[in-house]
Amino acid sequence: MFIRNLPSSAGALSTASVVTGFTSGSILYVDSSITLAEDNANLFYDATNAFVGFGTASPGGRLDVGGSISPAANASAFMARVAGTLVEAGSGVHARLSGLEITAPTITAGVATVTDAVTLYISAAPTGTFTNTALALWVDAGRTRLDGDLLLGGDILDNNGNTIIQLTETGS
Repeated sequence: MFIRNLPSSAGALSTASVVTGFTSGSILYVDSSITLAEDNANLFYDATNAFVGFGTASPGGRLDVGGSISPAANASAFMARVAGTLVEAGSGVHARLSGLEITAPTITAGVATVTDAVTLYISAAPTGTFTNTALALWVDAGRTRLDGDLLLGGDILDNNGNTIIQLTETGS
């Protein structure tokens, strides 16, 4: 079904309206031709699991961002961005203002074996050819605060990749 230039006299679509001709999981939108459209490869909803996919038609979690981006020359690119302005209240105390907060998941015990459980997992640094180095995590400015234990599995390097502290495994 295509709806083009629906006149106001035609009324509105309601939750009882049946829309046919689209794929299950489609998130419908109005395209540049003012036509109801779908693009499951780039925007998809898995109603069974309540998963949303951007750049994938088979999301593996509540929010799954995938696909590829081809930035223009001399432009930066990112798969997801959190940006905006937090406006303080006129009075009172804010316990924390944060651009992104990742809260630890609750893992309900079952019969499976869990090898590792993490709140934020970075699988590796990017791969490819780079002018400088590929980093799995980059804090560009400001202080970094770690309140818990820090487990390091490698040496500490300077900006040129030279070892400044060599960590060795100790044990029996």
